Amino acid sequence: AAGRSELDLLAISKRTAVESGDNSVVLEAEVKKHGIILLSALAPDLNWLAGSSDLSVSVCGDYDNPVVEGRASFSDTKIWPSLLAEPLEKLAGEVTFNSSSCIEINSLKGLSGGRPITVAGALPMDNERTSAAGVLLRTKGMVLNVEDVFYGTIATDLKVEGSLKRPVVSGSLAVSDGVIFAASPSPSITPDEISSFEYNQDFISANAPFLGFEKFEVALGRNVQLVYPYVLNFGATGSVTLDGSTLNPLPSGRIDFSQGELNLVTTKLELQPGDRNFATFTPTNGLDPVLHLSLEDRDVSVKMRNVKATKWAQNLELIDKAGGHVDQAAWVSFITKRLLEVREGLNAQVGIPNLAAKALVNSYAIKGKVGASTWRLYPTLMNVLGGSPNSFESFGLAAELEQGKFAFSAKKSMEGTGNLGLNFRPNDNIRIQFETEGSISTAEIEIRVSKSHSRRKAHRDTDHSEPSLSGKP
Repeated sequence: AAGRSELDLLAISKRTAVESGDNSVVLEAEVKKHGIILLSALAPDLNWLAGSSDLSVSVCGDYDNPVVEGRASFSDTKIWPSLLAEPLEKLAGEVTFNSSSCIEINSLKGLSGGRPITVAGALPMDNERTSAAGVLLRTKGMVLNVEDVFYGTIATDLKVEGSLKRPVVSGSLAVSDGVIFAASPSPSITPDEISSFEYNQDFISANAPFLGFEKFEVALGRNVQLVYPYVLNFGATGSVTLDGSTLNPLPSGRIDFSQGELNLVTTKLELQPGDRNFATFTPTNGLDPVLHLSLEDRDVSVKMRNVKATKWAQNLELIDKAGGHVDQAAWVSFITKRLLEVREGLNAQVGIPNLAAKALVNSYAIKGKVGASTWRLYPTLMNVLGGSPNSFESFGLAAELEQGKFAFSAKKSMEGTGNLGLNFRPNDNIRIQFETEGSISTAEIEIRVSKSHSRRKAHRDTDHSEPSLSGKP
């Protein structure tokens, strides 16, 4: 025994009896104290870092369809799955597994960031075996990091029933101090899909893994933001109860929005706290909530009243506070273009790949008024060395000043590069824009004739038409 390695294989054998047509396998292995070495090979995504683990495995039965049984016990183990913002430490407990019956977790406990997590119970392998009582998962104050989907603190009291192949979740999930992303990198998206938000439901397909829901409540608590990077940032509270499954979700509930803005670069529309701003989910509409929103800036008001999210583009209510004409088609076209540009930028994954970092550009701003002038100072992301193969994104600082018919903007990156811009709108039909970046200067003149637009451009090929700070497209 003294000459054995740390991986102490007690017995290994394979038996084949050709005379009787028998083709079977018997394999038994046991690893003392250093099972973490083998577990790292079997489950590398859990990122096993340290600790002690005993592991035993038994394989027997038909060679093509053997029965696998195993047991793993943990003591003071440390792992760091990618879904956790902080490692799971002091993990202790025991897990047993039988491929023909169930997986059983015997009081698995640990700490993530000093906050407890406990898992206990049993789950059958398939729905034909339903004797297992289910698995309970309880956490309090654990920080979760699902890349490009969610980052924040959660508290859970969940029960997983059904089977390992078709799990059904019930209980509650409370979210606080977090960011929920309304957009993430994806395959190419068309303008029509952008305008109807169809891409937000891409995961509901025949290829999606099955996960059932039974009165599963998701509650959004303090300091939760719904973010479409660069474009939208709403504070969100409320709760939604889920039934059905990932293939046919049946949500019900309401999410209220507060202290948010829609950032269209030169126009920033803010949620009006005096109005009700919310999204209502019903089982009939699935993940297509009914929106009730009111946003405005100094000159224009944008409202959506009892409008399905997929129909937002057809149901915008636009009001010019000065009593002028507002071209709804132009606004829809610009918003769609803005969302598509951001989406394509996320797909490119240039410079700053983590949406949690990108969300900062929507989260903080200092603004005020001096006499008839309005000003705003905020962090931004800039494309450094734009147009070259070595271009990249960098954090920077931006400032805007608007007075009457003039709007001035300035940006500077951490690398020292920057640009200056000046917008002049003598009337509702003419807009003149000047911009300098390094030694390059550009000018654009936009003349509005009836409901169509024609442009004469100097030194510029790309269409950068967008609503101005005054809110008029």
